[in-house]
Order: sequence, then structure tokens, then C-alpha cells
Amino acid sequence: MTVTAPPVTVVDTVGAGDSFTAGLLHRLAARGHLGSRLDTLTPDDIHDACAFAARVAALTCSVPGADPPWAGQMEQGDADGLPRPAG
Repeated sequence: MTVTAPPVTVVDTVGAGDSFTAGLLHRLAARGHLGSRLDTLTPDDIHDACAFAARVAALTCSVPGADPPWAGQMEQGDADGLPRPAG
């Protein structure tokens, strides 16, 4: 399975990996998949979480410094030019 990273103008890559991991864990938690529920993950769940995490990392790379997006920025949809994660 692959997830395509959203295209952005890269300003700084500091924090991209941490932002990806935080986005992944956030999405899994929001969908009720953390803790004892990991065994319920489907390939679609994994793809959704990874796509969300890739968007978080992309937004982090589009600004200087390790400055990941806030939840409200993720909810803005494509106002920032990035596709909104499904769901």
C-alpha cells in the first residue's frame, strides 16, 4: 500500500517525521483504533490514517521551523491548497 504525499512548496523539513507520526496517532485515536482496538484495523483504515499523516507532514514542510498545523487548519479543507483527508 502506498500513500502519495500532497504536493507543497517545501520551506523546511524539520519536524516532518514527528508531524507524520503525530498525525497518524491522532487519526487512529480519533477513529477509535488505539489501544486494544488495533486488531480491528482494515487496509482502508490504515490508508486513511497514513493519508491524513502525510497531509500533516506536508503542511509542516510548507512553513519555516517545526511548526505542525493545528486541528483547525486541518479542517479548513483545501483552503491551503492541499486536498482534505477523506472522512
